[in-house]
Amino acid sequence: MAVVPHTEADPAAVLVQMLIGFGNLIGRHPNFLAEADTHRMNENIVLVGDTAKARKGVSYGHAMKLLKLCDPGWAANIKSGLSTAGSGPPV
Repeated sequence: MAVVPHTEADPAAVLVQMLIGFGNLIGRHPNFLAEADTHRMNENIVLVGDTAKARKGVSYGHAMKLLKLCDPGWAANIKSGLSTAGSGPPV
């Protein structure tokens, strides 16, 4: 995570935003088996931190910057979702 020394965002938040975004980007088709269960790449998260101080939107921005390079068409379809006033849209 080369961006970590250059941002105020929490390193764990950047990583989690990236993993969630990547899982969404590749979709539900890729999967693996563990015993008799099929596991897909879809996950859910909630980032919690002080309003306007936790840099939750900043971590999202760093993840989206890389994911947009991977698939600009996918990134164009991402809409903002639930967020507190002033923060960036979650992945």
